[in-house]
Amino acid sequence: MTLTTASVSHPLPVRPTSASTSAPKPLAERLSAPRPLPDFKRKSAEDAKGILLKKVHATADRFQAIFDKKHLFDHLDGNSQKALHRLADQLNWVDDNIDKVSTWSKEQRERISWACKQVGRVEFSTDTESLARRYRKVARELTLVSDGGYLDWIVL
Repeated sequence: MTLTTASVSHPLPVRPTSASTSAPKPLAERLSAPRPLPDFKRKSAEDAKGILLKKVHATADRFQAIFDKKHLFDHLDGNSQKALHRLADQLNWVDDNIDKVSTWSKEQRERISWACKQVGRVEFSTDTESLARRYRKVARELTLVSDGGYLDWIVL
């Protein structure tokens, strides 16, 4: 079966012409017309929940590297171990109770975000040093985050 170009060609659609007879507004007038700006800060409850959940999951995944090095974790002093366990338990509590985020105050949600941000600032490894070499320093910095009281409103 062969097709000819006459049966395949499609003409361009006719552009509709404006039915109004009024002249368009000048550009300067259109640009100076007041236009409300969207409120970028306002988020729905579901958006806020999703953002917070992503932060907590990313923080927990990052934090897990400390516990994965069990042989090094066992050599930390007892206070550091307790502080790191407490922070991990608090992050797990947030993850388990995220469906109640609408009942938390704005300050509580901000404290969770700050805790996640502080854990994110800790350099777990660098180009020249692996986590195993930096372990004590990383554990010390994470202990400071835990002792910072960001999540002390969570009673376990």
